[in-house]
Amino acid sequence: MSEAPPASVGQAVTRGAGWMISATVIGRSIDALNIMILARFLMPKDFGLVALATTLFTILTIITELQISNALLIIKNSEKDHYDTAFTLSVLRALLVVVGLTLGGFVLSTIYHDSRLQWICLALCLSPLAGAFQSPRYVLMSRKLQFSRIAGIEMSSKVAGFIATVTTAFLTHSYWAIVVGPIVGSVTLSAIVGAMLPFRPRFTIVRWRELLSFSVWTNLISITTTLSGRLDNFFVAGILSRTILGYYTLGDTLANILYSAILNPLQRVLFPGFWQLVHAPERLSAAFARSQQMLAMLVLPTGVGLALVADPLIALMLGPKWHVAATVVQFVSPIFALQSMIAPINAVLLAMGKQKILFFRSLTVLFVRLPLILAGLYFWGLYGFLCMRVFSGGFVVVLLNSTLVARFLGISIAAQFRMISRSVVSVIAMAAACIALRGAMGTGHSPQILVLQLGSIVTLGVCVFFASHFGLWLASGRPKGPETEVHTLLSALRSRLRTQPR
Repeated sequence: MSEAPPASVGQAVTRGAGWMISATVIGRSIDALNIMILARFLMPKDFGLVALATTLFTILTIITELQISNALLIIKNSEKDHYDTAFTLSVLRALLVVVGLTLGGFVLSTIYHDSRLQWICLALCLSPLAGAFQSPRYVLMSRKLQFSRIAGIEMSSKVAGFIATVTTAFLTHSYWAIVVGPIVGSVTLSAIVGAMLPFRPRFTIVRWRELLSFSVWTNLISITTTLSGRLDNFFVAGILSRTILGYYTLGDTLANILYSAILNPLQRVLFPGFWQLVHAPERLSAAFARSQQMLAMLVLPTGVGLALVADPLIALMLGPKWHVAATVVQFVSPIFALQSMIAPINAVLLAMGKQKILFFRSLTVLFVRLPLILAGLYFWGLYGFLCMRVFSGGFVVVLLNSTLVARFLGISIAAQFRMISRSVVSVIAMAAACIALRGAMGTGHSPQILVLQLGSIVTLGVCVFFASHFGLWLASGRPKGPETEVHTLLSALRSRLRTQPR
């Protein structure tokens, strides 16, 4: 097959990015709807119970991650031996996860005195087994830029999992509804891929060196990041209770849905873009600055805004029994926003081949964060834990990332703040206006009042933020920034509307 010309490749990548972003947005919307339905049927302690098992599952999955798909993707002349080896390694990894889940489930059930944890962990073993028997030729779709098919397959598995979750919740009103959905999604994904890309494997590890040599540092980064973000769950359940863990995990998940929908597709776009600019330091710094300014204008108002409307939003979506989850959202949502704003440095350092630096940063965060959150939990309970998470995630992580930006891109911390100063001032103005409005409106618990509060606060917040942002931009002499791009887009749209025949 002849290679596609650059123009067609570029068009395919652009279309593919559109498909993947759309799939991510739809997937996160399904996740949010999933949470809304489960929250109506289940209790916080049900979420806390399953969170312990899924935390163990996530840690085992990340620790045993082999990056096989990425390795197959970059091997230009892959042969059947490569795919057979990939299949064999995937099966061995799945068996390792199954053993870890079986033993870990026994340990968890002993520590937390609940035999149900053993059965949940045994049920979760089905997910890695289903993934292991997925056709390794699935990666060929990415190589051929068939992103529309990938999006369709992933959406199908997501919908299957959603249907299974809702059906189980409706029929049983039990915690199994949280467990069944992801398992059905994994099985569905493997079944669809197997039907579309049939593969008859042969057990062999003849190509293991080629497949396992891919990015050891990237695996270590994933492990330390996962441990830093997931070990919290064991401590919250052990020191406080599984009910509090249920509130925490649901609030944390809700707060994170928006940022993952924005950041995950963006990271896929930023890495290849930064990689092309590695040998042009000034252009790389300028590209980073533009991405940080755009992210600040998007995620800062989103994070602070979500915290401002957390009470009426969660009362309306989930019901009054989840009021503690609203407190969690109020603490962690702005922190997610700050971390997301500085996240492009990850793509920059990966493009520069500085994975080792990212690993030691993640390791530093892990060793700083764990003592802080343990102290907060032990001495001050949930609020102390949330405050320590704000400090470790909002101050320590942002300071470390800003230092890396200054070191590798030559943009000082003061210059970084100046780049986003209009967004910061506009968010402060937005928060002040929304808090004043909420105080004037008073409190209420009926759906009509909650809808009125939510609509009024969101409308006022959007208006104040963008009015402040563009007012500051105009007062500053219209410097080049995200406002310039928005202004250009609006001008083009206005010109098009004027030229249309009436």
